[in-house]
Amino acid sequence: MIKFLDLKKVNDLYEPQLCHAIQCVVESGRYIGGEILEQFESLMKNVSGANYVVPTGNGLDALTLVLEGYKILGKLKVGDEVIVPANTYIATVLAVWRAGLKPIAVDADQLTMNIDFDKIEQAVTDRTKAVIVVHLYGKIAYDYSRLFELKKKYNLLVVEDCAQSIGAKVGKVCCGSLGDASAFSFYPTKNVGALGDGGAVATSETELADVIRALANYGSDRRYHNIYKGVNSRLDAIQAAVINLKLESINEIIARRIERAGLYDRLIENQEIIKPIFDNDGSNVYHQYVVRTKNRELFRAFLLEHGIETDCHYNVAAIDQPCCSGEFNGDYEVSREIAATCVSLPIGDHLDEGQCREIAQVVNLFRANK
Repeated sequence: MIKFLDLKKVNDLYEPQLCHAIQCVVESGRYIGGEILEQFESLMKNVSGANYVVPTGNGLDALTLVLEGYKILGKLKVGDEVIVPANTYIATVLAVWRAGLKPIAVDADQLTMNIDFDKIEQAVTDRTKAVIVVHLYGKIAYDYSRLFELKKKYNLLVVEDCAQSIGAKVGKVCCGSLGDASAFSFYPTKNVGALGDGGAVATSETELADVIRALANYGSDRRYHNIYKGVNSRLDAIQAAVINLKLESINEIIARRIERAGLYDRLIENQEIIKPIFDNDGSNVYHQYVVRTKNRELFRAFLLEHGIETDCHYNVAAIDQPCCSGEFNGDYEVSREIAATCVSLPIGDHLDEGQCREIAQVVNLFRANK
C-alpha cells in the first residue's frame, strides 16, 4: 500500500537529529521562549523575507492575530468586509469571523484553483478594507500587479495566508512578504511540519509586529502588564526546535516536492484527468498535487484497488460548510466544481521515485467507463 501520507516515515528522515533537538530543549529547562524561539524567528525571517516574525500557537491564531492587530491599530474595525477565496480551507473564514469582521467570498480561477483576481474588484464595496490571499496547495496566488493596483485604488490591506506555501517565491520575492502581513502554519502535515501545532505571523510593519507579540502573550507588553485583551498563543520550545531542524532543510524539501510534481506532470497522460499547472520556478512548493476528474469516486476507488491512497483538499468548499449556511449567496461555480472533482495524489517525503512512477502508471490505466 502506498499511503497518502506517512508522517512517521517523513520524520524518520530527521532521526536522530529530532531526538537530539528535543533532548536539548528538555535539558535546557527553558520550554517557553528562549534561544530556540530566537533561532526560529531568525530562520523564518529568511524564509518569509519579512523584517519581523512572531511565533504563535497555530496557523488560525496567526491569521486571527493579524486581523486583531490591525483593529487595534485602527486600520480595521468590527463589521468591516474582508475578501477571501470561496474555495479556501475553513480556517481563513474562521479567522475573519473571530476578529469580528465580515468575510466576502470570491470565486476561484479555473486554471490556478486560487482566487480569481479578475473578480476581486467586483466584490469591493465601501466597507471592504482587506483581502486575504490564500496560496492554496502551495501555489502562490498572483497576479500581484493587479492586486496592488486594487490595494492602492481602494486603500486595501493585503494579508497572505501562507499555511500551505512556506518557501514559495515570485522571482526573488518570498511568499510572506508579498502583502502587508502573512500567517504560516506548521501543522504536522505541512511541508515544514511540527510534531504538534504551531504557527507564525510575518510582517515588515514594526507597530503591527509589536501589537501581535503582545496580543499572543495575554496582551502583555511586559511581565504582569496587560495592555490588550489578549490570548495565549505561543509556540513552545520543543515544537520550535523541530521546526528549526526542518527549516534548515527547506530548500531540499521543496526541491523533492517539485521533482515529484514534475514526474507526475511528465508521466500522467490520461485525458480523463486534469493536471495542475506545473511550475518549477519556485512559485509552487506542492503542498498538495491536486488533479481533477468528473468521476472522482470511481477514480479514488480504482487507485485504492491498486494499493494507492488519495485524499480530497477539499471536497466541500468553505462557502458550503454547515457553519457558513446563509452567509454566502454567490453562484461560486468554479469553486464548487473544484470541490466536486479534486483529488490529491501522494506527494510527501515518504515517497520515492519508483512509487511516483507507479502512481502515474495506475492513473493512466483509469477509465471511467471501462
